[in-house]
Amino acid sequence: MRSNKLPKRLQKYFWDVDIDQLAVDKNADFILKRVLEHGATRDILWLKQKYTLDDFRQVLRKYRDFSRKTALFWASILNLKSSEVKCLQIPYRQIPYGV
Repeated sequence: MRSNKLPKRLQKYFWDVDIDQLAVDKNADFILKRVLEHGATRDILWLKQKYTLDDFRQVLRKYRDFSRKTALFWASILNLKSSEVKCLQIPYRQIPYGV
């Protein structure tokens, strides 16, 4: 049986939450976002053991939480077009007062 807990070494990426409350399966998107953005090589290798590359792609397609630099890097690695990566899209801005 595989552990559903995160390694303690990942604590530095989850400074704002109790790492013991995070579950690999239930909090997959949150974990993927943080580690893809901030993780070292060995942390990415751990992600690859727990998640599929399609999981990586889905997170990039779904969230705007990535820096441009990180998004471009992962888009290149995962063979995604810039138009598929949510945070590389022009942000929506509502026109104030219909002007």
